[in-house]
Amino acid sequence: MGSGISSLVRNVNGWMHAPSTLRAGYVLAWGMTFGFQVWQSFIGGIVAFKTLPRQTFGLLQSKTFPVYFLANTLLSASLLTLDMKLRPDLLTNFKKVPLATLIALNSRHFWGSTAGLGVMSLGLNVLNGVWVAPKTTEVMFERHRLERLEGRSSEKHAS
Repeated sequence: MGSGISSLVRNVNGWMHAPSTLRAGYVLAWGMTFGFQVWQSFIGGIVAFKTLPRQTFGLLQSKTFPVYFLANTLLSASLLTLDMKLRPDLLTNFKKVPLATLIALNSRHFWGSTAGLGVMSLGLNVLNGVWVAPKTTEVMFERHRLERLEGRSSEKHAS
């Protein structure tokens, strides 16, 4: 039942027959996603945190995070789309045998594949961009407001 579909999920031979533009687009999107994450997590964010006063840092993050999450969401969607283009048989089989395909997609082979990682990445980026980041930004601005009302100096670094 699922052995043919299961092997299809693991199939990477689509790369060999794909046009070079698809392969280049995939590598470029992956590189941009990786670069954004490394820069924001380990370079830009740390330098800004150590350099700027806390409330200014929070204001900067409130402006950069929506752009960061949008870019990562679009790039994750692009990677997932390109991955499906590289393995068109997966979608064809889904139309023919949806239940068997879903069982194969629920296997560890799928979630360890680039398509599975793309689904997780896309879902988590959407969740962060739509719900987590706006809520945490709202809490941060409320804290800043309360600090101003109490007259506490919040411009000191925690370092």
